Amino acid sequence: MTKKHRKRLFKALKIVLLVLVVLVIALAVSLAVVADLGPNDFRSLVTIKKVDDYPLYVMRYYGDYGFKDLQTGRGLKGVWKWAYEELKPQGNGSMCTCFTTSNQQADRVFGRNFDWWNTKAALLLFTEPPDRYASVSIVDITYFDFNPEDPGILDYLVLVGAPYMPFDGMNECGLAVGIMSIEYSDGGSDPNKETLGVIQLMRQMLDNASNVDEAIMLARKYNIVFYYGPTVHLLISDADGNSAVVEFLDGGPVITRNEHPFQACTNFIVSGKNTEQALDSCWRYKTAYNTLQQADGELSPQQAMTLLSNVSEGHTVWSAVYGQSTGKIQLAMGKGYERICEFSLEMKDKEGTKTNIYPIRPAQKADE
Repeated sequence: MTKKHRKRLFKALKIVLLVLVVLVIALAVSLAVVADLGPNDFRSLVTIKKVDDYPLYVMRYYGDYGFKDLQTGRGLKGVWKWAYEELKPQGNGSMCTCFTTSNQQADRVFGRNFDWWNTKAALLLFTEPPDRYASVSIVDITYFDFNPEDPGILDYLVLVGAPYMPFDGMNECGLAVGIMSIEYSDGGSDPNKETLGVIQLMRQMLDNASNVDEAIMLARKYNIVFYYGPTVHLLISDADGNSAVVEFLDGGPVITRNEHPFQACTNFIVSGKNTEQALDSCWRYKTAYNTLQQADGELSPQQAMTLLSNVSEGHTVWSAVYGQSTGKIQLAMGKGYERICEFSLEMKDKEGTKTNIYPIRPAQKADE
């Protein structure tokens, strides 16, 4: 090839490359406009990483995700609206367990088993919206029809809606919350209140409540609906040792506060039941309550994970232990208690804590 031919070829390649760059930019701009995505959405999507073969993914969401509700469709357009339309309704029938306790290091611990029949993938999500609290939460991304076998660009793209679907989580103040299904809920229809999905209520709690009392105030502020999922109640706990079960009965929230240094909750309505009736209502509740009582309400994170193992079901999707003072999160997927991974969240006014969205190291086994 002559020098002249090489110059022509090089010039042609530069033109082709320039055209490809223009096409990629045009595609990105079109996608951003149509899907209502901004720079922070793309920046967030880049952080997605698979960290467990269940599979479990992690993502850090950058910036402000505003106030959108994937249960009522409020404030949605673009990819948010598409995510809403892709939500897969789920029925009752889960067998979740939550409990809160403390340990000798003065750290409150929140334990949570999410038991569900058809969850195929989960996302551990870190958020830090401006002028609100940073938090970590876990999302069942099966609701977005995520394809774990061969995820494509749309499977990942729809995860920008993950901030609106927390199933449990903890914020930088140490407030932790989890939901469990029950047979009946009635969140009210007061025309003087705004209506909110129960999952969006959890997001409001994680973003705006520093303690149990502030979370309860939010629960009383709205009518609550339960679209796309089962009727549920919530266990809320803070770093000061306060906790409460929040149930929506007869049009409003009914609050059952902790009477001990611990509190447990499963899948029956707590309100109106004494201790004996509650113990007879669910074997998982009985196991959790007796274990916590015998330990005087003090469990290490490893002991908390062991308790989650003891009350797990055949379809337990994840077991999570949140350190409400340390910011540490221990997570086992699919009853894989031999491969517990540890993450962390920087806690407000707590020196020595920092956020690690990818596994710090494999944590100890549950029985160690």
